[in-house]
Amino acid sequence: MHAQPDYSPDAEKIAFMRWQSDHWQRDIWIMDADGENQEPLVSGGVHGWPDWFPDGTKIVYSKYYNDLRTDIMVIDISSKDTSAVVEDWGPNHTPRWSPDGSKILFNHEDEHIPGGLWNLYTINIDGTGLTQITYGDYHHAYPDWSPDGSKIVVARAFAHACMHKEDAYKLAREIPKYLRN
Repeated sequence: MHAQPDYSPDAEKIAFMRWQSDHWQRDIWIMDADGENQEPLVSGGVHGWPDWFPDGTKIVYSKYYNDLRTDIMVIDISSKDTSAVVEDWGPNHTPRWSPDGSKILFNHEDEHIPGGLWNLYTINIDGTGLTQITYGDYHHAYPDWSPDGSKIVVARAFAHACMHKEDAYKLAREIPKYLRN
């Protein structure tokens, strides 16, 4: 299965996450925009959420580990050299380059809060300047920059909307009582 596609800035290539036959192996691949010349870029493990650098020379992505830790990684397309921008710091998802290429926007799940709480952060591409930009009782996920970099769009959900199956079942049984009033 293929997911999380992202066009290169010149629209000539597409980066995407590809599930391998082993459900726990997800690789980053690139291909021509017409679907031809598919090739693995990052393989062997669980990787996702590719996003092209504004000049098309690099891709930022999430690298997942069995202990739910997630690093934000950057790969140089031509050399295949990788580097970690955020590492050993909880689950981190959906990294997005700023339009000028100076920062990476991503959501971080605070595993110290029951059920987790996702907030948005930015970091400079050299790994400095980590800045939290959202707070509160909401999950902030799937962010993206406006083309000029002055705004951020994000999906937001009340934190308690994400709950364990047992809690959802209990709530489903309780809701009809309130609807009768």
